[in-house]
Amino acid sequence: MNNLNGDKSVNASKSPPSGDLGGFKIKLAQRIAWIAGGFALVLAILLIVNYVQTSFNDPIENQTIPALVKRLSDNPGDEALKAEIR
Repeated sequence: MNNLNGDKSVNASKSPPSGDLGGFKIKLAQRIAWIAGGFALVLAILLIVNYVQTSFNDPIENQTIPALVKRLSDNPGDEALKAEIR
């Protein structure tokens, strides 16, 4: 492309922004990887804690719900007891 003086100029829209664009992309990808790794680590810790918690307190063998249901069968109109069971 020629400008008014007849010199050929470079199209400025195709030149990369100042600085090292490749290095920026690599650093961005590394930051995203660190964040994703941290998220995965937190999720793994939460899953392990949940597993340990359910192994100590077996929710299927819990005697609380059957006792509440028995109390409800004795007093079927107790709305507070119904809400507690829910």
